[in-house]
Amino acid sequence: MANQPPPAPADRLTRLLHSPVVGVVPLMVAVAWWIGQDAVLFVVSVLFPLLVAVQALMPAPGAGAADKATAAAPDRADAAADPLTGLPPRDAALARLAAFLTSVRTTGKMCAILVIDIDRFRHVNERFGIDAGDAILKVAAARISEAIRAEDVATRIAGDRFAVVLSPLARAEFENVMATAGRLRDALAAPIPLDQTELHLTVSIGLCLAGRAPENTAPAMLQAAEEAMVEARRNGRGAIANYSPRMRRESRKHRALSADLDAALVRGEFKAWFQPQIDAQTGALAGFEALARWEHPDEGILTPDRFLRALAAAEAEPRLGEAMLAQSLTALKAWDKAELGVPGVAINLSTNELRDTGFCDRLKWETDRHEVDPCRVAIEIKESLLGPVWDTAGDADADADGVARNLHGLKDFGFRLDLDDFGTGRASIATICRFRTDRIKIDRSFVAGMETDAGQRAAVAGIIRLATTLGIEAIAEGVESPAETALLAEMGCACVQGFAVARPMPAAKVPGWIESYGRSLKNRPPRSGTGTG
Repeated sequence: MANQPPPAPADRLTRLLHSPVVGVVPLMVAVAWWIGQDAVLFVVSVLFPLLVAVQALMPAPGAGAADKATAAAPDRADAAADPLTGLPPRDAALARLAAFLTSVRTTGKMCAILVIDIDRFRHVNERFGIDAGDAILKVAAARISEAIRAEDVATRIAGDRFAVVLSPLARAEFENVMATAGRLRDALAAPIPLDQTELHLTVSIGLCLAGRAPENTAPAMLQAAEEAMVEARRNGRGAIANYSPRMRRESRKHRALSADLDAALVRGEFKAWFQPQIDAQTGALAGFEALARWEHPDEGILTPDRFLRALAAAEAEPRLGEAMLAQSLTALKAWDKAELGVPGVAINLSTNELRDTGFCDRLKWETDRHEVDPCRVAIEIKESLLGPVWDTAGDADADADGVARNLHGLKDFGFRLDLDDFGTGRASIATICRFRTDRIKIDRSFVAGMETDAGQRAAVAGIIRLATTLGIEAIAEGVESPAETALLAEMGCACVQGFAVARPMPAAKVPGWIESYGRSLKNRPPRSGTGTG
């Protein structure tokens, strides 16, 4: 092999004695004696073997250069280390993983690779600057190195993304892999002093065990761990995910949709569909919620669970939000012209839109342009967003203050604010009051099964009582049966929304539905339930 050291002189001489050249010398001597040439006899019998032996004992050409290269190999490895963090290079870590994979075939042990991604690190850079971001990466690298064993290998694979190769463990110790992932997460979550404040980082971790990747190679394991990391990031900050073949299938679909995304936005394939919300007591129409649908030419109608991941990865959520807002306001004006009596429309906003410092003014400009009173537009935000906005003192959420300013600005302009998925996040009563919330939406997870589950009923009743105490409305989403609708009305819930009322529909079908629903409403007696359960 090219990297093997040259043989020692004794080895070269031994090889010479066993070479065909030595067998030829006696024949040459016999020929020289036969022709009677003493000079030729002397050259063949003495000088020729001597010259060959001397050549065999001389250092091989380039041997010194090879020795120097071998001696310099560690220096090259050091030079190839990540210049920012000092961690070994990616190729070295993958080479170590490849060696581990070879060993586990004979030892029966297990090795693994973990990929660690710092959540929303881009916003840290935007707030504190690139130099501060580099300082944080150095701290992160040091903490990762301290949290793993000496025989494990850590590397920075790109930007704020790290990988850790775990040396072979006994198969019965799979829990140790998860324990290492948890230890890394906790180590990186410790406060980092910066600019007279403290940053609290969260990370998403994906892991892949030997034998789980589509191919039992180091690059395939790394790719699988990255796919698991993406899955962890979808599950929320600080999540850990283990690779499974399902992730590979979803990743392929995600890549295919991502490739179509930009063109689909340009072609206008994303449409606002509308789901009605009705008064739980009277059945009167209370408004519509605008829901995004991708009218894909090949895949058909795609719901957000199919494309939001690709949308977020492409950071195209604001573009979708602009399309949904324009289509919703246009539809509202058309319904007004048709005198359908639609009270208003609710629009979902992404966190990225609410971070935009110019968003509030643009929204007000759009409603003015469409001649729609802002009080007829409800902005829906998830409860999980308000918790971090409320308690961001010293947090790494660089733009939490901007979100808070936008929420206050929306209320000042007259827009309504709906708190979506209530009960699944950590928004407090103080948060609800601080942002002057108009409605809280009871999450489907509480509504489902409430007919037979006393605990579910108690939870829903508690949320409704909270809303009543605060002087705001409660709306239940995901209501799927008339029995759930009746029970919610008895509890005092203000509005309901779900398949029990109607499925989401294109704007063009709304007039027909309103006419049909109005006829059915005339034949239905009003509900009298006003209690809170």
